[in-house]
Amino acid sequence: MKPGQNKPRVRVKMNSAAFKLDQRGYTDTARSYGAAGGDDFIHSWLQQPESIDSLIKNSLSILRARSREQVQNNDYARRFIGMVKTHVVGPDGFVFQARTTDLDGTLDKLANDAIEDNFNDWSKRGNCDVTGRLSFKEMQRLITATVAEDGECFVIRSMGGQYKYQLQLIDVEQLPVKYSGNHTNGNLIKFGVEFDVFGKAVAYHFTSDKNGDSYPLGGVHYRRVPAEDVYHIYLPEKVNQKRGLPWMSTALLRMKMLNGFEDAALVNARVGASKMGFFTSADGRGYEGDARADDGSIISEVSPGTLEQLPEGVDFKSFDPTYPSNEFGTFVSNALRGISSGLG
Repeated sequence: MKPGQNKPRVRVKMNSAAFKLDQRGYTDTARSYGAAGGDDFIHSWLQQPESIDSLIKNSLSILRARSREQVQNNDYARRFIGMVKTHVVGPDGFVFQARTTDLDGTLDKLANDAIEDNFNDWSKRGNCDVTGRLSFKEMQRLITATVAEDGECFVIRSMGGQYKYQLQLIDVEQLPVKYSGNHTNGNLIKFGVEFDVFGKAVAYHFTSDKNGDSYPLGGVHYRRVPAEDVYHIYLPEKVNQKRGLPWMSTALLRMKMLNGFEDAALVNARVGASKMGFFTSADGRGYEGDARADDGSIISEVSPGTLEQLPEGVDFKSFDPTYPSNEFGTFVSNALRGISSGLG
């Protein structure tokens, strides 16, 4: 094309309709993403986004129950929680270092040493925990494991003890996911958390035994704790997320299936190692053997290097299962790679 000449217009015929190509050569249909299509292979794929509140309402309790079950019964899940505690908290836990300075900007060593000594004493078992059973390091490990397993953890501060400051760990199940509605003060309660008109958490409504500071609702007693006294610890993944989700959520299904697969392979291997074969006869009378066990099964005495002659009409069919096969380890390794990706 010579300089100054107009570019030729190109028209493409498609389904009896003409589409003008833009300067990049794309038609209107080519600009859409393939994942937004609707062919037969992906017709069942979700087409409307689900809000984080809807996900929490419908899935949180189930995910938490299954996450707890896997930590209890699945070696991989239990190891994951152990690694979280080891690598996040460490052997010594989070330590405190005071940096108080004098008026000239230099560190006040006497004051800092006194503060750190008192903090270390507060961190001991019997001082920091309202129950007196946990040290601060043990609380850190338990909090971290709870956040990974349950998706969140609640810690209430209390003005008790020798230092007038203690911590109380609350089971996440004491903040019911199903508790939503409007408070008498006009605030919105969503999943047990009370919010003001700006969406700021102002209080938490924990289930409680019958006592003076609780109120009954639907046969359940709730204790309203101001938000400034509650540490709600979780990792938000979505905007306006109000509750935490278990860290193993995306890996749970694969972990459960792999666990069942390994159990089935183990049972098959044990059966294959225990049962040698079967005796059959054309007339259906069967093989009597040398004796019978208490359950009625036939016992045939076998010694090394012995060849036994079977009665007339009786045949022996060996039982030699080939599973688990050589591909077992490869399959398990591939499954674990997917699980590891889900666990991060």
